[in-house]
Amino acid sequence: MEGITSFFLRAKHWQVFALVWGAYFIAQMAIVASLPEGPIEKPLKVGLLLEAVMLPSVACLMGWLWSMGSFLFSISEPSLKLNIHVFRFAVIFPTLYLLTALPFFLSTSTPEAIILPLHLPALFCLIYVFYFDSRSLVTAEKGEGATSNDYVLPMLLLFFSPIGVWLIQPRINLLYTRSDARSTSQNVVMPD
Repeated sequence: MEGITSFFLRAKHWQVFALVWGAYFIAQMAIVASLPEGPIEKPLKVGLLLEAVMLPSVACLMGWLWSMGSFLFSISEPSLKLNIHVFRFAVIFPTLYLLTALPFFLSTSTPEAIILPLHLPALFCLIYVFYFDSRSLVTAEKGEGATSNDYVLPMLLLFFSPIGVWLIQPRINLLYTRSDARSTSQNVVMPD
């Protein structure tokens, strides 16, 4: 996991964009090409195929958000840190939901009473992940607490990540470079 996190923190904005949104567009093309023209006879089989095709895109997006949040948490001042356990749950729950719910949506036998109680918490968790990452980003950059006016723009940029990745990732790269330089300079032993 450390290698994946390190990659996402060092990656350029175009690399993250290509991974997340390139995988998404390729998945969409594969989905359109593989769907039958007529009615779907086996919705569970089609749903599982669609889930498998969307797996790389979802994994890359959530991996990027996880890496960003974990890193920003680690460099924030202890008194300004948000709850990392809630953040981790908020990343894992919608990821699992996104990777397992589609077959239920395609199945006509699944009542909405099962889908809705899972969909709303997944949506809330995803919004919390955007909140955590954006607030932690501003807090790490400023070195002090952030007001809602400070982190609302980064939060919107994360929500619209096809645009936001171009503006957020360079800020992450800068913080990562500074953090890496600080840790390197602290590990250097001065000769006597």
